[in-house]
Amino acid sequence: MTVNRLLLIGGGGHCLSCLDVIRLTGQYHIVGIIDRILKPGDQFNGVPVVGNDDGIEYWLDQVDQVLITLGMVDRDSKRMELYQWLSELGADFARVISPRAYVSADADIGKGCIVMHDALVNSGVRIGDNCVINTKALIEHGTRVGNHCHISTRATLNGDVGVADNVLVGSHAVVFPGCQIGANAVIGGGQVIRNSVNPGYHPNQDKSQDKK
Repeated sequence: MTVNRLLLIGGGGHCLSCLDVIRLTGQYHIVGIIDRILKPGDQFNGVPVVGNDDGIEYWLDQVDQVLITLGMVDRDSKRMELYQWLSELGADFARVISPRAYVSADADIGKGCIVMHDALVNSGVRIGDNCVINTKALIEHGTRVGNHCHISTRATLNGDVGVADNVLVGSHAVVFPGCQIGANAVIGGGQVIRNSVNPGYHPNQDKSQDKK
């Protein structure tokens, strides 16, 4: 088995979960973590912090692939901005799938994605680049997920759902079959979506569209 040298971008709680998945695959040697806050030379869960953004070009030359391990909290575009920046620098993005996840043979997972423990990605699903499919998430048949999305723990996207770019679907949220979720939307934890929602939707700001 080829073991790729992997650089992680972003420390913190989400990175801890990613490290567990990456190690379980046995497919990567984690060279280090780039982080804006952690101090170079420190250890993060056994992985060296090798630098901050200023040293990124040097480290890209030392590895085979990178993975963004910064989580997505509420409505933000940090993952998207990092992905675009790293792409401009010529980074090659890993695609990490937990051995404990199920991904259908005819599903398609984009580059820079991580599919975490016990997630289920069913037949005909298409997931864009730089997405997090978190622990125990369920994505049903025919669903389309755009780029830079985070489908949180135990979230359920039922059949033929459409999720545009840079969307956060919170933990335990349920999206009914065929619903369309507009770009930059936030679906709150535990929220039930029975109808499509517009781009930029947020449950705390747009009560007129709250389908909970």
